[in-house]
Amino acid sequence: QDSIWEEGGVKLMLELLLRHPHLDFIDIGANVGTYTMYVAALGRFVLAIDCFRPNLERLRRAIQLRNVGNRVVLVANALYTSSGKSLRLNPAERNVGGQSLETSPQNQTMPQREDDPYVVRTIQFDDVLPILVDRQVRGALLKMDIEGSESFVVESGGRVFDTIDIPYVMM
Repeated sequence: QDSIWEEGGVKLMLELLLRHPHLDFIDIGANVGTYTMYVAALGRFVLAIDCFRPNLERLRRAIQLRNVGNRVVLVANALYTSSGKSLRLNPAERNVGGQSLETSPQNQTMPQREDDPYVVRTIQFDDVLPILVDRQVRGALLKMDIEGSESFVVESGGRVFDTIDIPYVMM
C-alpha cells in the first residue's frame, strides 16, 4: 500500500530532479499538488497548471501553509488547441480531482455559467512561455496527467518545446 498518492511516480520524479539539479518542474494536471509540493520543498521552481477550481483552492492553501509561494506559479486554465474558450469538464467517478475536458462541438457552443467549477477557460501551452522565460527556466521535468487531453499540450506548445529543454516527460 502506497503511503502517498502515486508514490512510485513521486519517487521517480524526485530521483530525476536530484540527479539533475538544473531542472525545474512543470506540473500539468497538478490536481491537489502532490508533485508540486514535493518539488517546491526541494527548492525548485514549479509551474503548476490545473483547471478545476476546488483543486486550485486546495493547492493554494497548501502553498500558503508551506510558505513556498515564491517557488510556485499556478495557472488556472485547461490546456487546449486554442485559447479563450469556455469548456465543460466531465466529473470523474473515483477521483474528485480527476476530470476530463469535454471537447465535443456541442459543448463549445452551449452557454456556460462562469461560476460553475466544471466550466473552465482554455489556453494554449505556448501561452505559459512568458512565465517560464521570466523565471529563467532553461530545463524542466514535465509531468502530464490531464485525463486524455495530453495531445493538446503537444499541439499547442511548439514554442515552449523549442525554447525549454524538457529531457523527461512523465505521464
